[in-house]
Amino acid sequence: MRQRAEEHSSGQGKGALTLPDGMKVVKIKATCNKRWSIIPFIATEANPGAYKYDRVGKLYAERTYFAHGNVGPEQSLVPCPYHNTKHLSPKHRMRCPICDHRNKLLQDPDTSDEQTKALAVKERQIMLILDEEDRDSGIQVFDYSFHGFGKLLDAQLKNFDPDDEENFYADFEGGQVLRISFEEKPTGNTRPWFPASSILFRARKEDLPEEVIEHEIDVDAMIVLPSYEDLSDMYFQTSAPPKKKKSKDDDDDDDDDDEEDEKPAKKSSKKKPPVDDDDEDEDDDDDDDEPPKNKKKQVEKSSKKKRRDDDDDDDDDDDDVPF
Repeated sequence: MRQRAEEHSSGQGKGALTLPDGMKVVKIKATCNKRWSIIPFIATEANPGAYKYDRVGKLYAERTYFAHGNVGPEQSLVPCPYHNTKHLSPKHRMRCPICDHRNKLLQDPDTSDEQTKALAVKERQIMLILDEEDRDSGIQVFDYSFHGFGKLLDAQLKNFDPDDEENFYADFEGGQVLRISFEEKPTGNTRPWFPASSILFRARKEDLPEEVIEHEIDVDAMIVLPSYEDLSDMYFQTSAPPKKKKSKDDDDDDDDDDEEDEKPAKKSSKKKPPVDDDDEDEDDDDDDDEPPKNKKKQVEKSSKKKRRDDDDDDDDDDDDVPF
């Protein structure tokens, strides 16, 4: 987790996740304090951080993913096929019609900043958490804008020495409890946002339940990437969006993840697309990379688990915040 923190730099409507039946989602809807244990999971090659730090098939603490907001008639949050496969070899990367369209707009001098910013991907994180004040609820999913939680967590980890126990906060044995304060922050729109304002690390006094340690939740499988054709239809609203199994908690999922655009664009009198309400983040700086021509789906099932994890992003105005 520390390695990711050292290298990481600052990436509405329906939710982007496909969740297992009965999986609970944490929502942050008010100023509050939380005491959470972060629960690691077996990572697959679909996980950018695990792939980068040689943790595929091993325990890992977070899944970073990238999504486009306000897509289609339902203004959905949709995982970006290109940015979520960009870390893979060229033959396994997928193309994204929204990124393709944005790249074209970036070349147009009449395109406004608002237009290109609205199409930029948002960086989010998924984590599994155990609420230390409500262990009976079991493992829950926390999906939040990176800028609402993970950015602060990374900053905290950088302050520790490599061998400090805080770096191993997500270990099954030992590990740390994170004491987190979420406070409302103005966003310039009507929807409230509650990013983390402080994170304290405390040694875990109580061992994790056996059923938590033995869990087999496939976090990477929660991100299902749409095909180029389905996403194109959805984006350009030429057909109904592709059907996907949704958790009821996905609906109020998010508003604070815009990432800053890399290329300035000029103002235009053209009609502007809707801009995300959740504008608290910065735009991903490789948005204008040309997506490769190959379109191939990423997947890789997880292996059995064991051992520790050394790794560690948010989205909405709900109780869920991915690191």
